Amino acid sequence: MDRFAVLREAVEKLELIDGHAHNIVAIDSSFPFIKCFSEADGDALAYAPHALSFKVLTSYHHCRFLPISIGC
Repeated sequence: MDRFAVLREAVEKLELIDGHAHNIVAIDSSFPFIKCFSEADGDALAYAPHALSFKVLTSYHHCRFLPISIGC
């Protein structure tokens, strides 16, 4: 049996937002949400909410699915 079958099925069902892949993480993941928008670390992450990709996604979802911890 294909050990990645469940992951493959989940990825195939995802809709594209802007024509390229984004991080896929579980809702209870400890992966920092803001890191989905930047490869920066430390203080440089403060600029991520000002990036076009972040603004487009938050506008697209109207902050419905975004964690409260980022200010939505």
